[in-house]
Amino acid sequence: MSLEIRNMTVMRGGRKTLADVSLSLSGGGVTAVVGPNGAGKSTFLSALAGLLPHDGAITWKGAALDRRALAYMPQNTDMRSALTVLEVMLLGRLERLGVRVGEEDIADAMALLARFGLSDLASRTMPTLSGGQRQLVMLSQRLMRRPEVLIMDEPTSALDIRHQMEALGHIETYARESGALVLVALHDINLAARFCGQMLLFARGRLIGAGAHEDVLTATTIRGAYGVEAEFVASPAGHRVFIPTGLAPAGF
Repeated sequence: MSLEIRNMTVMRGGRKTLADVSLSLSGGGVTAVVGPNGAGKSTFLSALAGLLPHDGAITWKGAALDRRALAYMPQNTDMRSALTVLEVMLLGRLERLGVRVGEEDIADAMALLARFGLSDLASRTMPTLSGGQRQLVMLSQRLMRRPEVLIMDEPTSALDIRHQMEALGHIETYARESGALVLVALHDINLAARFCGQMLLFARGRLIGAGAHEDVLTATTIRGAYGVEAEFVASPAGHRVFIPTGLAPAGF
């Protein structure tokens, strides 16, 4: 299964906020979307999810992307409704739930909550949860839909490092086992490199790199995108680790 994007361009306020993005991505893995603030990451994901008008073509498995095959998780996961966690989970199956909720749906919801360590919260209402707990519930809800294309904008921003690693590990497993295409916007480059097989690097509204993280993230591209000097070292476990060493000189 592959996603093809050709010449995606987004205009906002009379200017291009995303310019001529073309790429091809395969399912079965997680692709990180990285870049500095204002680079175009959220614009790209929102346009891909059908929430922003854009020029260009998007196809999935050789046909127009069916929005029913897609799940999108925005940066803001605040929910003021007094729904319980279990009810929010069941809304993830909205397209096929009838008047009656099946036992299978409830069992699937509880299994996902257990995977994320949220079983004890099933009867709690969303406004009573912490920001990190709400983020985990909304992430679980997206997986509840079993999407073919899963798009998430900073899904771990409210989580501590342990829960970030757990959540990204679950996302990675879902992509691998289901064959889904998963795109995740992340600010932590090291986490992105650890859990995502592919990487898209944006800067100034343009896609400036796509591929394996060791090819996309170099001292040169980091300097050009972020304006910082950096080096990469191998951790004892063999992972490539990004270390910022200073600001790039003015006018580099």
